[in-house]
Amino acid sequence: MAESNGPHGDEALLAAARQGDAAALEALIVRYQPRVYRFGMKMCRDREDAADVLQDTLLAAARSVRAFRGDASVSTWF
Repeated sequence: MAESNGPHGDEALLAAARQGDAAALEALIVRYQPRVYRFGMKMCRDREDAADVLQDTLLAAARSVRAFRGDASVSTWF
């Protein structure tokens, strides 16, 4: 489950990732990877396709982390 408070919470990690902290971005990716994969499995019902969804989603998140405005929760964004 995602954390929202403290130095390792979603908001703190997101703020650090937006400033270029690769470790913070990695922590967010590791945290949300299982959830994104489960979503891909529900949508595709195929492990290989779900893995593609996971890869595409995490790559898009990494590329756009600096543009995330915080209009939604981190979990919704992922």
